[in-house]
Amino acid sequence: MNARVHHNSQLRIGVFTAWFKGDYQFEFVSGVEYEAKRHDIHVLYFAGRVPGSPYPYEEYYNIVYKTALEASLDGLVIMPMLAGCCTNEEFNNFISQYAPVPIVTINSITPYGNAIFADNALGFQTLMQHLIEDHEYHRFAFIGGPDTNPDAVERAHIYASMLKS
Repeated sequence: MNARVHHNSQLRIGVFTAWFKGDYQFEFVSGVEYEAKRHDIHVLYFAGRVPGSPYPYEEYYNIVYKTALEASLDGLVIMPMLAGCCTNEEFNNFISQYAPVPIVTINSITPYGNAIFADNALGFQTLMQHLIEDHEYHRFAFIGGPDTNPDAVERAHIYASMLKS
């Protein structure tokens, strides 16, 4: 990845995501934009699909991530949905091409940067508790995510443990 030659200009941060729809992405991007404005940072968004997707045609979308290699970024933020359909090894191979630029991942550990983790347990436990205690629901259907997605696995464990208690 091209490193910035002149650091006297505005910092450029890239954000990788697989899509821009839904409350999670809206809140995330709103937070990024708010902080970028406060700190005079230019943000470039790269919206492709997940690496290692089970749908081969989605790889065509991922050409956008290659453009980041020439964007002279000062940092890179990887949103969590990018790690959802690939193994840790595949995810690390994907990210490695962007090193040595500082990288921050959300909910994914990688040797190429730092990670920020959401407290899925508290949120999901609170939701389940609310449905059971306040609404007296006792029959649930649970649709999990991919076995390679740590958030989906964690929520499945919480779901199972909440129903046992």
